[in-house]
Amino acid sequence: TIKKVNVQVNESALLEVENKKKPVPEVPKEMLGSLKIMKFDENKQPLQGAVFEVSNEKGDIKTNITSDHTGVAELHQLPIGTYSVKEIQAPEGYVLDPTIKKVNVQVNESALLEVENKQMQGELEISKVDFADHDKMLSNAEFTIYNKQGNEVAKGKTDANGVIAFKLPYGTYTYKETLAPEGYILSENTVSFEINEDGQIVKHIVENQKKPISEVPDPSETLEYEITVDPQLVAKTVSTIQSETLVKKITADPQPVAKTVSTIKQKQAKTLVKKITADPQHIEKTVSKKTVSKNTKSLPSTGSKFPFLPLLGIGLIIAGGYTLKMR
Repeated sequence: TIKKVNVQVNESALLEVENKKKPVPEVPKEMLGSLKIMKFDENKQPLQGAVFEVSNEKGDIKTNITSDHTGVAELHQLPIGTYSVKEIQAPEGYVLDPTIKKVNVQVNESALLEVENKQMQGELEISKVDFADHDKMLSNAEFTIYNKQGNEVAKGKTDANGVIAFKLPYGTYTYKETLAPEGYILSENTVSFEINEDGQIVKHIVENQKKPISEVPDPSETLEYEITVDPQLVAKTVSTIQSETLVKKITADPQPVAKTVSTIKQKQAKTLVKKITADPQHIEKTVSKKTVSKNTKSLPSTGSKFPFLPLLGIGLIIAGGYTLKMR
């Protein structure tokens, strides 16, 4: 309707217009139905927190509903017809299913729609390397995985390439080394990590230090020396013997002259006192796994370097002659 209004100088003209609300036709109760959505995982366990968008074909109905602790989301008093259901938010730790599903709502009936969610899965990959050389991969290192509650969930050893992979569901974890490779020190570190995306791969490099190695002498090494002794020698002390093979040859000397033991290169020292008795015959003695330290010893001499015995004999002869002359 066209309405006219007269505007005067310095005045405000007023026009009142009335609208009547168009009545919305009521849907008879016998023409209504309901929708029930059930949300669960791969093991048919109910999932809470899934959000769905529900709309009809006309587009005049669009609403969101959320699954409860029983995994159920419901709508009641829906006009009959075909509805579209789309998941717009997945439960925590699960993969969103964006597929639009159709469901037909019938009079005085509850249409049922079951929707399954796949749990997020990821992977932890550990590479075990030598501390000093990262190109040296270490096999047979054992690792144990624990969940947020501290319970063991997986265990395994690195392969010939020094690598091990664990497939794990969504969650927060820790791991630690529970067995070190042979010859290496066990790592006492506890490491935390998370799997929070589907298909996620978490890669960690873990180092190990070698155990300190004590130097071990070569058991095949042989040391030899000779000792020449006086036939009247009764004892000889040999000190500081250790750790490799020693062959001693002792040969009797018909002359009572002291000889000197040759000098032997010193090795790590432990003390061993060995008594050797002379024999005019050739003597060979083997002492297993021993080494002589750097010592120089002189054998004691039972004789003298001066000819006392001949002089004594001459003196006795002269004395005897003098005695006979006096008679």
